[in-house]
Amino acid sequence: MKRRSAAAVIAGASAAIMFTATAAYAHGFDQWFNGSGESPRWDVGAGKHSGHMTATCPGAQITAQLYRDRPWRPDPPIGSLIVVPCNHQRREFSYDLSGGKYYFIFRSKVRSNHVWGEFN
Repeated sequence: MKRRSAAAVIAGASAAIMFTATAAYAHGFDQWFNGSGESPRWDVGAGKHSGHMTATCPGAQITAQLYRDRPWRPDPPIGSLIVVPCNHQRREFSYDLSGGKYYFIFRSKVRSNHVWGEFN
């Protein structure tokens, strides 16, 4: 049996812990809306965050805008508008955030829209 060094064991354990921590912060959403809708609000830490979303709807596309939830004043939009086609095409996005509560607002010109994805 081949012996592993203590450094290799610690490195392997650290990788497993880092993977677990990353997976634990994934925030899923699955929203139906008519005209406009909101995702749940999530607490996220400072740093780089990414995710993806997919949509089905009777129109050509929906738009999604990330906002920072700030109860004491208007919520500022974060980054650019994300355009998600209604044909099951996955859109990926990334942000460098300062931490706090965040959420998406979805908009469409038609009714019966479905958007789902993950933000971590």
